[in-house]
This record gives sequence, C-alpha cells and structure tokens, in this order.
Amino acid sequence: MFALLSIYLIILWSQRDFLFTEALVGNTNNVRFILENEYPPVACIAEYNTNPTLGMTFICTGVFISSTHVLTVEHCLYNIQSNKVQVLVGPGELSRSVTYSSIWWISFNQWASSNHLLPVISNNDISIIKKRKVSYY
Repeated sequence: MFALLSIYLIILWSQRDFLFTEALVGNTNNVRFILENEYPPVACIAEYNTNPTLGMTFICTGVFISSTHVLTVEHCLYNIQSNKVQVLVGPGELSRSVTYSSIWWISFNQWASSNHLLPVISNNDISIIKKRKVSYY
C-alpha cells in the first residue's frame, strides 16, 4: 500500500508544473512561446472534479465559433456530464486563464437525431459546448 501511495505522489509531483507551462508554436527549426492573445479563439477543455485534490483533468482543446459556443471533438466529452465540462480561455498559460462552466454540450449525431435527420456519415466526431462564466474562479 505504501509503495502504491509513493508512486501516486511521485506522479502528481512530476505534473506540478503543468499549469505553469506556456504553449509553444512552430516547427522543428523554429519553436517559440506564443504571444499573449495570439490565439484568442483557442480554448482548453477540462473536466471538473468534485475532489479538490484532483482539481481539473485537462482533456482536449476547442475553438470558439461564437462568444458562447466552442467546437471540439465528441470523443473528448464521451461519458462526461455537461455540468463537469469546463472551458479555459487565456493568454497561453493555464494558471492565468479564465474558466467557464458549460450549460450543455451536444454531439453532431445527437443534434441530427433530435432534428430527425440521418447523418450521411455514421461516425461524426464533432460536438459543441455552450459555456457560461464560472463565479467561483
């Protein structure tokens, strides 16, 4: 049991700098830190955990298609309740981002079904999140 706990703590400790890591852009010959607000429509998608020691689990990225809607892939949201989906927006460093909770999310196949449409392709990996501002961050 002690060995398992030790391994868990080592893994957590190795991830401690994740929130303070800045995003990079470029190719193998020209990598640089992104500039503040260089990619404003890009968001980080996370799952909120009720256990405070776990915090958030970062699961995907998304892109704003309006001021309240984020386009992302469906497989990132599979088996996650809408009230646990978080959208983080910021200058490239997650610790300085603004966090929004989601009102709902819907996949393309769910949308098509609710509108009595039959998708041409059966495997559509697209979803949209509608966000709202989180008051406790």
